[in-house]
This record gives sequence, structure tokens and C-alpha cells, in this order.
Amino acid sequence: MKPCPRINISFLSTSFPRFEGDFSGNFVLCYAQELNNLGVDIEIIVPDDPKSLPLSENFSLIRFPYFFPRSWQTLAYGSGIINKPSMFVWLQLPFLLINFFLAALRSTRKTQLLHAFWSASGIIARQCVVLIPSRCSSLYGVLINLL
Repeated sequence: MKPCPRINISFLSTSFPRFEGDFSGNFVLCYAQELNNLGVDIEIIVPDDPKSLPLSENFSLIRFPYFFPRSWQTLAYGSGIINKPSMFVWLQLPFLLINFFLAALRSTRKTQLLHAFWSASGIIARQCVVLIPSRCSSLYGVLINLL
């Protein structure tokens, strides 16, 4: 019997641990680790943050920059995108979405599944699948949001 080919999954999320012990998006990290332990190739695409440090994991982690200088990237972490009242912070939103889309599109070319965490990531995943239709996308938490 021929062995099954490894599946490649790209996770899209607006939050992910920025350093060891960070709570932000910790469940995304745990999910990736478990799938990786089962033999799934994982690539995670998340916004960059000035506090981000390299993590030692067995999967690919892409932290895309979205604003210059790096120290001004304040949209994605902390209390979340919706809870940022500053007009300056909201000015970063188009840059975040465009750069998120470009990073996800690059990843789409080498993956079979785009798995989105949060609705903003789901919109990005959907647009990538429209452009590269041989791929599949899924959105985490849809049933939870419907309850």
C-alpha cells in the first residue's frame, strides 16, 4: 500500500503568541502543535508585533509586517481590533488587510487547506480560495458564534 501524502494546512489568525508564555492566541499554537505531532505540515500566518520574538516550533511561522515603523504596529494584539478607539490605529486597518491577503495568497500556492481563526481571517481565506479555486477554506468557531 502506498503511504498517504502529507497534508499542508495554513492557519490564518489575527492573534498568536508573540513570545514564550504569551496568552494571545495560545489555542492556535496548541492546535498547530497537535496537528504537527500527527504528521500535518503547518504554516501559520499572523500579523507582526513589536513585542514578537522567535518561537522554537516544528512548523513555519510567518509574521507579516503591516505598518512602518514596526513600533507603530498596534492593531492586532492587546484587546483586539474592535476595541481600539484611536483613529490612528484604525488607519492601520487597510494596510493590515492588504498585507494579510498577500501573505495568505503566497501561502495558498503551497497548501491544500486554509484554516481561518476569526472572521477577518475568514474573509481573507475566502478571497484566496476565489483566486486559487483548487484550495479549500474553513473557519474556526462558526458554530460557537451561532449559539
